Amino acid sequence: MNLKQIEQLDYKAQQWLFAAMARMVMADHKVAAKEVQQFKAAMIKLVGSADERAIKERLTHADFQSPLRPLHNLRPAQAWVVFREIAQIAASDSELHTDEEAFLREVIECLGVDSKQADALVTWTRKLAQVKAEEAAFVLRLPEIFPENDLKSPA
Repeated sequence: MNLKQIEQLDYKAQQWLFAAMARMVMADHKVAAKEVQQFKAAMIKLVGSADERAIKERLTHADFQSPLRPLHNLRPAQAWVVFREIAQIAASDSELHTDEEAFLREVIECLGVDSKQADALVTWTRKLAQVKAEEAAFVLRLPEIFPENDLKSPA
């Protein structure tokens, strides 16, 4: 989460983004280990505290369960920040599930993107998920790729 860029959004846009981030984490009906921190961070920002009761109350509130409303008055760079944050969550588990893609398209529509550009953004998110998968494969091979070596200075 790039808080510096998110803080450039107005309060309403930030709240919209944090709610959408939390909903994206839950979109595929399972929360991967990588998504837990993203979910907690988004909910704390959305609720304004780490109080579990307040978070549960927010999660069950009707407006959290209802379809997203369009997000107006964003400059293109701000809309990109909103989209990118949601896309990164969608791709964080190295897959773009059908339900995640559907929710991503809902976000894209709320940002006022036409269907041709929406397809390009979804394709970019799929590629991002593939890069995350490749990264995970590299991480598993770190000892092979970067063998441990003696860090002592040569005599």
